[in-house]
Amino acid sequence: MTPGEYKQGGSNLIINYSIQESIFGNYMVASTNKGICQISFFDENALEVINELKHTWHAASFREQTDTFQESVIRFFNIGSSAEKFKLHMKGTPLQLKVWEVLLKYRKGNYDATV
Repeated sequence: MTPGEYKQGGSNLIINYSIQESIFGNYMVASTNKGICQISFFDENALEVINELKHTWHAASFREQTDTFQESVIRFFNIGSSAEKFKLHMKGTPLQLKVWEVLLKYRKGNYDATV
């Protein structure tokens, strides 16, 4: 995520989100057109994690909709497929993003980060 998007609270972003179940519990997965931007687990009240998402990205638009980025996470939690990569849309300060870039290059895994 660009520093401008971060600073503006997600202005001009459309965030899709969906509520899912897994063997690890209920969770909300959210994504932008660049990748997964948030995964939050919850016990009973999905509204809390949805409100947290909307508070964090107060200037974004939201749609309750499952997209292809979310489907890769859903398959991972349901099937345990480790061959598929996740595309991430990460947020943070410029320093935090640089740290994440270094960490992601060091340990290649099931993710592909876009900042």
